[in-house]
Amino acid sequence: MLKYCISCLLVGLLMLNAAPVLAENEKVLSLIPEDDEIAGWLRDGEAAIATDLDSLTGLINGAAPFYIDHGTQIALFQDYIKDDVYLMLEMYQVDTPQHAQQVYAESYSDESQPLERIGTEGRIVGGLIGVYLVEYWQKTFFVRLTISDKSQHSKEAVVTFAQFISENIE
Repeated sequence: MLKYCISCLLVGLLMLNAAPVLAENEKVLSLIPEDDEIAGWLRDGEAAIATDLDSLTGLINGAAPFYIDHGTQIALFQDYIKDDVYLMLEMYQVDTPQHAQQVYAESYSDESQPLERIGTEGRIVGGLIGVYLVEYWQKTFFVRLTISDKSQHSKEAVVTFAQFISENIE
């Protein structure tokens, strides 16, 4: 009976420790679009969430230490699809706004143009082959969105996603 009580106590303690992590994951998930919240765009699979070096390494391999060194607490990855066009979302919640700004600054591209009214500071990169890339930082978040098409419609879509998430971070 004592072993059973100790086992129940240990399970309860583990659940209490996991509760804040699960709550934070849900909070970050609530910031991103669900199916059809942006017309016609559907999630392509479940979101992947990393909360430590090992889980982040499993998702982005060699770049993981960079993000962990800059205070990443939660990294979220979600893919979307509409009419054979793919949009990839990466969202990093870090410990301070200064770290979010540093990740943004150190991800700089010469081919970028500033984006107004998205995040604290944002940019769109159009000089890449076959994709548009949007990056911005806001509060304790660094967000990167990549869309697999170079049409004007896709450029507008990736900016719409960025605006949606930025408004939810407010």
